[in-house]
Amino acid sequence: MATVADSATSQDGTALQSQVPAQEGDEPFHGKPYLKGLDGLQHSYPALKSFLEKIANEDDKGRILVRKHFLTTYKRGPGRCYCLLFDHEKVSLPEGFETGFASPTRLRDYLEANPAKKSREDKKRRLFILEDLEPDYVDALGYHLGVDPMVFSEQMNTWNYTDSWSIPHRELPSMSTPEKCFTLRYYELRTLHVPQSIDTLTLQMTFAVNRRRYERWRDIDVPSSGKPDRRHGFVRRSASFWTSQQPSEGGQENKDAPGWDAVILVDPGMSVSCSDVPDAECSGGLRPAQRHDATGHDATAHGDSQVASASSTSVSSAKPIDARNRTAVVEAACKMETAKPSLMRPPSTGGAAAQIIDPPPQQTLILQDQKLYSSRASLWRAQDWQPHGTRVELVGVKHESWPYHDGCSTLAPLGLAQVGVGALDKDVGYLKRKRDLVSPLDEMVFYWTKVAPESLIKKAQAQSSNTAFYLLKHIAQHWVNQLELINTTMAKAEWFSDDYQAKIEDDLSLQKWKADLKDINYIAKDINYMRRHLNHFWRAMILNLERVGVQLGSEGIDENASLAIQGVQKDFLTIHTRMEPLRSRAEALSTVASDLANLRAAYRGVHDSEFGMRLSLFASIIFPLTLVASIFSMSDNYLPGAPDFWKLWAIGPAFCVALALLLVYGKRPWKLFTDIFKYFYLAARSRGFFLSPDEKEMWLNAREEQKKRKAKLKAQKAKEKEEKSRWKDEKATKNVGRGKRDEEKEVEGVGAGKGK
Repeated sequence: MATVADSATSQDGTALQSQVPAQEGDEPFHGKPYLKGLDGLQHSYPALKSFLEKIANEDDKGRILVRKHFLTTYKRGPGRCYCLLFDHEKVSLPEGFETGFASPTRLRDYLEANPAKKSREDKKRRLFILEDLEPDYVDALGYHLGVDPMVFSEQMNTWNYTDSWSIPHRELPSMSTPEKCFTLRYYELRTLHVPQSIDTLTLQMTFAVNRRRYERWRDIDVPSSGKPDRRHGFVRRSASFWTSQQPSEGGQENKDAPGWDAVILVDPGMSVSCSDVPDAECSGGLRPAQRHDATGHDATAHGDSQVASASSTSVSSAKPIDARNRTAVVEAACKMETAKPSLMRPPSTGGAAAQIIDPPPQQTLILQDQKLYSSRASLWRAQDWQPHGTRVELVGVKHESWPYHDGCSTLAPLGLAQVGVGALDKDVGYLKRKRDLVSPLDEMVFYWTKVAPESLIKKAQAQSSNTAFYLLKHIAQHWVNQLELINTTMAKAEWFSDDYQAKIEDDLSLQKWKADLKDINYIAKDINYMRRHLNHFWRAMILNLERVGVQLGSEGIDENASLAIQGVQKDFLTIHTRMEPLRSRAEALSTVASDLANLRAAYRGVHDSEFGMRLSLFASIIFPLTLVASIFSMSDNYLPGAPDFWKLWAIGPAFCVALALLLVYGKRPWKLFTDIFKYFYLAARSRGFFLSPDEKEMWLNAREEQKKRKAKLKAQKAKEKEEKSRWKDEKATKNVGRGKRDEEKEVEGVGAGKGK
């Protein structure tokens, strides 16, 4: 089955829900010509199977919750779409759509009024940015722009590896054209306010249509590292790019080249509770109204009022807020968040005002399976998105976290020396506004419309792949944050061997030895977890390098590529180089953990052997005397031949067996019965009892094969025996013949002697 766990899963890209649920009896893609056309291409392109199955899954409870929450709280469906126009020396938003397209219908109307063919003939250059994979948005962009469906398919999944049900589309490096399309992977880190919220054996995912798996990062704490760090989680993310421009059409010299349409697919950021007040002092969250303020426009003027209740603990309980009290409610929620004390250390008690070291946590919504599973195997089975699999029951729950290191730093340099400190408020005041630093859509709209230099805009007009310039930098910054977290965890873990050195101590108690061994085992488990995830991160970076045109084994920057592609090649090659020693250090740490455990076991064995030697010496002195004394003190009634002689042998062996079992099983005597049961149970299973129908069939087949092998072996032995018998007969026949010839020669010799 296609699963999410330490592996590839469907839950980070599970089937998506349309804004308007299909009516009973409707076709899967009724009213969606693009998706309906892809349905007949599954045979030629198997990777489309999982994409179409997920996107057609209308009855998924998680999708229903997401759609209901957005319609109730934000007065719109899930997903957002923007269009950026690259005109001459500036980037602008289409007139009437300064806040994006309010719905897929508005997007269809715009594309029908401005068809792609005419737009390209008029040398217009448009960039469409789609957040989340809402089916109606996907169908509108795919149908009117002719987007490669493999881009949508790859954007949906973030599998670490695949099984027989999960079919990826890993394009051959020789066929990869990064100037045309690519899909990259990265990880969004979150600092957790309550680590236990996702540190459970269950499923948790982002609150979106194309939901992503939300996993816990295993921080390693050792005594030498000092105060434990904050706990973190990470979300697998994807970002994709596609353009209608052919690579041969790019370049500044080709002035007669037609226009182009480009599409960028990104994941939505995590929603923030106090999100509709422009001046609210929330922690690093770009409110939906402020998202448009970053581009100089007001969202509420176009009916996109978006409010999330700060007291909401579940999506099902979310209620619309009265417009008259909306501002007051959200301001109160924001004050509650900003009034929270420092999360790292207590406020300063000096004369200065108290300093808040960490930002207040953002109240976000995630999808979570309320069932706690007994093991990773049961969790794995629950993640099957196939129709025949077990469906999980997802609910929306409140979650508190904030971006790691407060998100990605602003890419635009301050340049105070150029504008002057006195002009800071006037010229770069927009940098003071709160933005969602982990939302790719908002960041790209902000950069292109506010801070993009004229030279970069001209390069983007000439080569459409340069429109992904800020997206690629955003992804690279997430990877840099990832390396920083790994390096921090690794630096702490490397004190592991110093803090848990194996020693031989006279006062080493069994309890202390067990406690230390448990600590070592727990830290070793965290190290192995980190090592496994490092391998996943490394494979994701290798995949990214392939998709941006880097030839593995002969790494280098393609001088003929566009500016954005050259930049991301340089960034990814540097990140990959920095990641290699971290993987080596993780492998070394896992070896150190095993060695420490073995050394402690060996030292404990030496300690116990010394004690055992003393007991042996004591027993070797006492036992002979005790045996002699016992023999001579026996009553005459128990001597051999006496009437009570049988009592010693009737009681003694039984007592010895009971004592031996007590020594073996200790405080768990019931284990004797479980062992006996297991013995007979396994013996019965080996003879065909207590088997399921599939196991019974396999057992019968194995038995038949065994019979065939035995018969074949028996026939082979019989044949060998027959050949050996025939060889003996032939040898005996030859010996008889040789004996007769010898006798004849002897007779002839005797006759010749008589003749002489």
